[in-house]
Amino acid sequence: MQKLATFLFTLFATFTLSAPALAQKGGKTPPKPAAKPAAPKVDTEASIKALLGDYTMGMTKAEVAVKLKAEIQKYYDGLMAKERTATGKDDIRKRLNNALSKVGQNTTNFDGKATTWNTSIIDDQFAHRNNESMIASLGEDQQKFFFFYNDKLYKVFIALPAEQYAGYTFIKFQGVIEQLYGKAQEEFEEGITGESELHHLLWKSSGSLHLWAMDKMGVYGNFVLIVIDNPTHEEVLNSRKERGVKTAGFVDLGINPIVKTVTDKPEPPKTPDMAPEKAPENKGMTPPKRTK
Repeated sequence: MQKLATFLFTLFATFTLSAPALAQKGGKTPPKPAAKPAAPKVDTEASIKALLGDYTMGMTKAEVAVKLKAEIQKYYDGLMAKERTATGKDDIRKRLNNALSKVGQNTTNFDGKATTWNTSIIDDQFAHRNNESMIASLGEDQQKFFFFYNDKLYKVFIALPAEQYAGYTFIKFQGVIEQLYGKAQEEFEEGITGESELHHLLWKSSGSLHLWAMDKMGVYGNFVLIVIDNPTHEEVLNSRKERGVKTAGFVDLGINPIVKTVTDKPEPPKTPDMAPEKAPENKGMTPPKRTK
């Protein structure tokens, strides 16, 4: 593919450079260059479903756990197939068993008990005492968070590897991701300073699926994608409102935001049961704030 692209570029450059000379020699006006072909149409719905993979909204925690364990097994089977030493194979088996055990350890019911997730990259994604729960998949190759309402999957939060977009601003990231999912709708909300700020990018499928892209680079070093079953998401928001509960990362704008940040937003915990065995390095830059 690269050779083909190089060949086409060289051929186009040769034609462009030689056209004026040919026109002078023959006394004819060179033909107008052909119009650029239209960009291929993006199938947003298919792209969102591809991001979900084998997971479907409405799955129970037990069903998601089975699929997660199968994914983990497949990943380590691939590593095992490449390993040639007995010592190396033993190490892979230990890592496999550890990863499988973490599926259960990282299954959380948000019932009001203190949890280290309250000050983490997902602290704005759940509320306590609202029949919400989550399974975290923190493997060596991915970080995914599966959110449930009444034991039904309705949201998948994916933290993209920091090194994949090192040095990117969110605006640059938006340009890249729109090539996969089409033009995004920009959603603004009031920030902790009281100004209207870009909260997330939004794509809607023809069905009930929505895709969000959010900037978590400044604090956590990641851009994130979130696939949401929107009707259930609206039901969750309404239930939180009726019960009078807020997300774990909720910031009361009536309180001085600097004080709130210091008191309620300590450094994310780095406990052995939460961190992946190879945590991604934070190489990102804080992007400029975009106001409406």
